[in-house]
Amino acid sequence: MPLIRTLLLALACSLAMGATARPTNEDPAAGRQPSLARIAGEGGGARGAGGGLRANPGWLSPAEESLLPVEEAFQLLPARRQAQALKLEWNIAPGYYLYRGQLAFEVLTPQGFRLAPPRLPKGETIQDREFGKVEVYRGIVAAEFDLPPGMKGPLKLRVHYQGCADLGICYPPQQQQLAVPAAVRS
Repeated sequence: MPLIRTLLLALACSLAMGATARPTNEDPAAGRQPSLARIAGEGGGARGAGGGLRANPGWLSPAEESLLPVEEAFQLLPARRQAQALKLEWNIAPGYYLYRGQLAFEVLTPQGFRLAPPRLPKGETIQDREFGKVEVYRGIVAAEFDLPPGMKGPLKLRVHYQGCADLGICYPPQQQQLAVPAAVRS
């Protein structure tokens, strides 16, 4: 049921924003499904002056209409760089959770550079109606990376994540670009 609600929420967001569905060239044979973000338009929901989704088609409950925009529900804080370490943090609003298995990190610049796997805390294990047993985060969560010696220049990252509200409504997968400044010389 949450998947259906996710699709309906994505459709409501896209219609409110004037977006239209468009085909993707993602390869289902490789296990990648077209993302809901492509259907809903990258970014999240359109909200009206009252805080809820605009143009409520009538099938959203008042609780669902009051959902936070994705950037408030899962606030990705500015990246912090300390010596040879990089820290990315989310401030997750009460009543929301972030899927650990949906976190992914890409380096856009410098080209060819790859981050080591992040150090992530143990999350809360929940039984998800759609995905079974999954690990999620609530509150503040940090992903920490070791940077190789000599990596002092700026980085540009693309961060992928997905989360849900405890109401059973899941947001489309999100991606956000972050600029990480050059290391400060000590």
